[in-house]
Amino acid sequence: MTAEIVIMNKSAIALAADSAVTVQLSIKGEVRQKIYNTTNKLFMLSKYSPIGILVYGNADILGTPWELIIKEYRKKLATKKFSTIKAQALDFIKYLNTYFASMQQEIEFRNSVAGYFSEIILNNINTSVEKEVQDSDGINEEKIKEIVASEISSSYSDLIKRENLDGVPNNYVSILIRKYGGVIDDVIKTIFRDLPLKKAEYENLRTIAACLYAKAIFPDSSSGIIIAGFGEDEKFPSLFAINSHGVVNNHLKYSIKQDVKLGIDQPAAIIPFAQQDMVVTFIEGVDPGFNQLLDGYLSKIFNEYPKVIFENLSDIPEDMKKIMVEKLQKQGYDIYDKLRIALQEYKDTQNVSQITSVVEFLPKDELAAMAESLVNLTSFKRRVSLDAETVGGPVDVAVISKGDGFVWIKRKQYFKAELNPHFADNYYRDC
Repeated sequence: MTAEIVIMNKSAIALAADSAVTVQLSIKGEVRQKIYNTTNKLFMLSKYSPIGILVYGNADILGTPWELIIKEYRKKLATKKFSTIKAQALDFIKYLNTYFASMQQEIEFRNSVAGYFSEIILNNINTSVEKEVQDSDGINEEKIKEIVASEISSSYSDLIKRENLDGVPNNYVSILIRKYGGVIDDVIKTIFRDLPLKKAEYENLRTIAACLYAKAIFPDSSSGIIIAGFGEDEKFPSLFAINSHGVVNNHLKYSIKQDVKLGIDQPAAIIPFAQQDMVVTFIEGVDPGFNQLLDGYLSKIFNEYPKVIFENLSDIPEDMKKIMVEKLQKQGYDIYDKLRIALQEYKDTQNVSQITSVVEFLPKDELAAMAESLVNLTSFKRRVSLDAETVGGPVDVAVISKGDGFVWIKRKQYFKAELNPHFADNYYRDC
């Protein structure tokens, strides 16, 4: 995990990222974790344009480190510039679409489908079968067929109704089935070889497999990509962030998370990524977990309290009770909505607007200091709690402005600059 933040006003943009990365290793069936505090997550995307890029989540894509891909893209980009940050981000996505060989993409597709089939569908089938055996002291073949059909149908219904991924046609499911149908069939035979499958269930499994790369479903192993800075035609900074996972059929699986452009209507922004709890607490003045708990509890109270009242009134007819409960519930929901609006207005007035009003006028060095402090705040919380220290290490900080470009404020290096003068000499030689 990680903590990253982007703070923008109309004159500059500050980016900060911690250095922690969690590595999971499987040793003789036992999963172990190790945390390193030396990972690079913040990079200059172009040597000649004021643009930076942040990466969080999975540090690899199809087995290739993001750092390697970013630096190869930067080399290929050379002096080319784009009118907007969004255009720059879409060009980076286009580069990723053709970066990996067809065989790598097929392996990615096969592994993802096999993982979903075994870890989700087959696991659910086994759990349901075990429960039936315990409840009924046995199970017959017809019941197994019923459970298999039910679990496959449930997964199919869940995936097919999800939104299509950004940048794919409406018939993309059919396109993937035609291209990878043989791969899907092999995986189905391997994972479900001992289970009875009807033709309809078999076809549903094929559709489910295609949906994994056609619909907006992202596993924990996804990567977040944030591109921020100034396009050639942009006076004020902007940001374009995506969630991504794998490349299949020469198309990066991604969905747009943020597309922010500063201007007169929005002169400043504080945008946290990955582990956001402490930053949100600082900005809003309320822990997001507490906020969620309060919302859920109040909603339950306004829904259940009228029922409790009328269940204890024996002199009222049942049909009248039902009418009165519905009326009180409706009034309760109205009060609850007003309360939520009032609480949100209080947070905005007393905390959010005051902080963003100050950020609007912060000079570049103060933007950088604020970004670093908010990442350190998240790191400190992990250090003094029982949570794993998944945020930590040195904080890399950069400031980007239209005139000065990309400027490092703090940056860790695995080598000493004075011992490697050739590094600086070679930096611009390839462009």
